[in-house]
Amino acid sequence: MTNTPHASCDAVLLEVMAELDRETDGARAPASTDHIAGCEGCRRAVADMTRMHARLDQLTYDAPAADLWPGIEARIPARVRIPVSSERLALGLAIAALFAWRAAQLLFDLPLPVVNAVIPLAGVALALRWLAGDPFAISASSRNFQQEGV
Repeated sequence: MTNTPHASCDAVLLEVMAELDRETDGARAPASTDHIAGCEGCRRAVADMTRMHARLDQLTYDAPAADLWPGIEARIPARVRIPVSSERLALGLAIAALFAWRAAQLLFDLPLPVVNAVIPLAGVALALRWLAGDPFAISASSRNFQQEGV
């Protein structure tokens, strides 16, 4: 290994990765080139990274041949699905509640600023709980385990 501070293995490999990722102009520092010439581990790592990038450049990313959503949607239990009318009702109630709350604030000049923040937040939390159920509940049936191969 060379004695220059730039020529540590980590710094050289980071420079080579940036070069392979086309983040630099491609001009490698002479200290790095000298280090790679004298360090067997870095030579192997650079060769491996170069092969990996060559393989990655050959990959093609095609769109899936089939639409997977209908099958996924069919496997979602019915109790999880929220009808559109419930969403609209919840949104309408939330908007009406916020307008009523703001009107109460203006009419009664409530003295506690915490109340002005906590009550609407609690209302939003309750509305979300009503719409989505318990977000922290974990439920699994034997059918789920069979599907997962457990």
